[in-house]
Amino acid sequence: MAYITWGHHALIQNNRKAVITGTFFTIILAIVFTYLQYVEYTESGFSFADSVYGSVFYATTGLHGLHVLVGTLFILVQYLRIVNYQITTTHHLGHESAILYWHFVDVVWLLLFCVVYYWGGSTL
Repeated sequence: MAYITWGHHALIQNNRKAVITGTFFTIILAIVFTYLQYVEYTESGFSFADSVYGSVFYATTGLHGLHVLVGTLFILVQYLRIVNYQITTTHHLGHESAILYWHFVDVVWLLLFCVVYYWGGSTL
């Protein structure tokens, strides 16, 4: 189960420590993902202008990376709100919205991974 989902369930059950932990680990994993994307971009042997694959690769993964950064900021704001006691079991619509956005980014990543890395990589 994703850490953000675990944290959401903990919020509903009024388990403050688990909410903070789950949200914190989600932020850490998002930062690691963004760093790995940076490493991939700097180490790849092709560029945006080399081929259609390069153009599609950088356009789709770059746009996804932008959405990961936005989602990370959303979750970071929610983390700060949780720590400052602004999120409760009855007042957490912003937190749920950030979680839904994050799950959308997750689903898009699954599609991108299949298309760009698995399917697209088999033709290289």
